[in-house]
Amino acid sequence: MREVGSITLLGAEDMMKQIATCMALLIVVLACGCGKKPKAEPMDDFSIFDDSTLMFMWSSATPAEIIRFYADNVVSNSLPGSKLFQIECLGEPRYLTGAKKKPDDPDHVIMARMGIAFQTRLVIDKPDGSREEVSGVSALICQNLDHQEDLTIWLEFFPDGNLDEIEESLKTKVYEEHPTTN
Repeated sequence: MREVGSITLLGAEDMMKQIATCMALLIVVLACGCGKKPKAEPMDDFSIFDDSTLMFMWSSATPAEIIRFYADNVVSNSLPGSKLFQIECLGEPRYLTGAKKKPDDPDHVIMARMGIAFQTRLVIDKPDGSREEVSGVSALICQNLDHQEDLTIWLEFFPDGNLDEIEESLKTKVYEEHPTTN
């Protein structure tokens, strides 16, 4: 057993999962530039993900921390000078996953990618001091979960988006753009 930061690496059978967790957290921490895990604000609502921790086992960050971080980036990149004040995730999230056979155990698979579409309400603080509410659909896409050195995560926000249409486009991003290799 060996400690790396706040992650404890275990024996060989858990090594891959632990490395994946460490790398995903490191990427989120480095991307935020603050040296700490991003955290959800108290007024945020991520309760639709309360039963979804299994889908996020690749990271030691919570679904709320991951989604909040990427939603912050969407707002700051789309509306310079603006800041995400609050995010509320609504309805039932729609999950898509892609897996591939484990190289050392072809009877089992590992998750290689996933996509989640969910309804979202954002409250944005604008540079002029005003506050704006925007509703739509968010899509979180995670690629290369099985190869953390190539891990790619992004969130897209579609104002006034239709959940069924966004889920359909998510299928292309998860399945067709990055087909599973066995």
